[in-house]
Amino acid sequence: MSGEWNPLLESLVEGALEVQGISKTDLCAYLVSVQGQRLFCTSKLRDNGRAERIANEDDGRIFPAWSLFKVFIAVAVSLMIEKLSLLPPDAWDRTFTEVFNHFSESVIIIRPLDGDPTVKDLVFHFKGPCNINHLFLSPEGSPILSATAFLETIPQFTEDAHQKHDTGQLEYSNGNYILLALFIEFVSKQPLAAFLKKHIFDPLGMDRTYMSTEELNSVPADQRVQPNIVSSNSRGGPIPLPDQMPHLADTVELAVMGAYTCLADLGKFFDKVIQGLHDEPDNTLFDRNFTKSLFQGKTKIDKTKDSGYSRFGIFTPLDEDFAGSHSLNRLLSSDGEFSKYTLGKTVDNKRIFAYYMAGCGTGWLHTVYFIPTKRTFIIVLTNTSGPCDASDIVSRLYLQKIFNLRPARTDNRSIKFQPDTVEERTKHHIKLAHVAYQENFHVYWNLEQKNAIQDTRSSDCTDAIGIFENKRSRQSLEVKDLDGVLGVILRGEGKISKPMRFVRKSKTFRICSYPLGTSFLAIDCFGDWETLEFSFEERNGKIFKFTRDGVNMEDEFIRK
Repeated sequence: MSGEWNPLLESLVEGALEVQGISKTDLCAYLVSVQGQRLFCTSKLRDNGRAERIANEDDGRIFPAWSLFKVFIAVAVSLMIEKLSLLPPDAWDRTFTEVFNHFSESVIIIRPLDGDPTVKDLVFHFKGPCNINHLFLSPEGSPILSATAFLETIPQFTEDAHQKHDTGQLEYSNGNYILLALFIEFVSKQPLAAFLKKHIFDPLGMDRTYMSTEELNSVPADQRVQPNIVSSNSRGGPIPLPDQMPHLADTVELAVMGAYTCLADLGKFFDKVIQGLHDEPDNTLFDRNFTKSLFQGKTKIDKTKDSGYSRFGIFTPLDEDFAGSHSLNRLLSSDGEFSKYTLGKTVDNKRIFAYYMAGCGTGWLHTVYFIPTKRTFIIVLTNTSGPCDASDIVSRLYLQKIFNLRPARTDNRSIKFQPDTVEERTKHHIKLAHVAYQENFHVYWNLEQKNAIQDTRSSDCTDAIGIFENKRSRQSLEVKDLDGVLGVILRGEGKISKPMRFVRKSKTFRICSYPLGTSFLAIDCFGDWETLEFSFEERNGKIFKFTRDGVNMEDEFIRK
């Protein structure tokens, strides 16, 4: 990197390292690009609790993209309509099920979705399914949803969820992009991975982006980054997640968890979009007209604010609280002091608008800010989930200084000042990291205390053992003996969770990690799986039904 931005961007590296140490993040890799000038940084947490920079160029480390991958699905749908003519131009405004069923050619016919969302609506998270993470992932993080089961059950789930959980027609949901990913396959007559490789990844030279286990296995082991978690009792540092295998078995998993990719490949994508927007394309993919079309349309999240969902995530001014809203920091403590923090306006009171994306999975936290009008993007990838999302704070640290933003005041005495110098703003973000960690530490601690309850012996609860089916989701609970301990697994069509403990507490049963003493639960236990308790009903001396009061609706499992 060279030029006027070099000293400024380099001056923030030490602050980013401190944030990494506070958050106990094992590995942090980021790319900052401002007007074509770049900073790469990869840093590793050492045994002494301090982070150390280990690379100043992209060294090819591979991370799962998680929800960052949605941008490629959105661009792929646009390609099919705007450039490849696989669909007529009016396809955007036709109902999704009408177009989908036409191209599925009776292989599978899905019933109309509640609200009749169009293809464009789903791209912008409008009128689609409520969040379905509890159907896709088990509480310990295993994918359990098949494509067939999803397509056959999503219409009824959407209708039932909308009746119970009125979101005003707008809700960010993985369900929208699973539908779009399967839609791409039926329209293009090829697997999602093949379509993306042919029309996006190969033309852009993204040759280190992998969409299958076979491809990923060809990558040297030392370049495949492994996930970690930080629990409230792991004060010494992150804990590697056990038995981690890539989840790339089918389109559903690829749509939610994303391809495996690296900083350089993601950077190539955003570079080409910027070039196309400024009429400087060096490839045929992002010509000016097509690139401009990608920035058209959004759905407004809040009538009183200017933020909305777009093809590139949330389009938001940085002085509104939607910047950072999908980070784990905000998920854990949505009403805490940290959640009130905004980046502010420039010193001359101008607003900076950005596209914001986050990728959160158990053991992985990523953040992207994309400001194409300023030829700027920031990509931060980390391999650790815990009380503090370092990717969120590191990206803010760079945004704050690049655009000379005045931080908003908060009620917290330690961070309420408005810093002016680079040194002050770096200290400001270090304090923010401490605040986030302390606020969210207690959320983790509360979950772990509930998870640490003693086992229920199988012999004391034989009336619970058996298989219980959920007719709505076509998934089942299998309550079984685990070496004398009452356990449970969740089954989907052809997919199965890892064993978990099933602990009786008076009139309820609770899912806990297995074995006792571990705390390997997915971050969705702070979201869609927040309720891990099941009430039950008995009949003829046996439990015949388990019920869980979920975020969007009740889940009923009836004895088979």
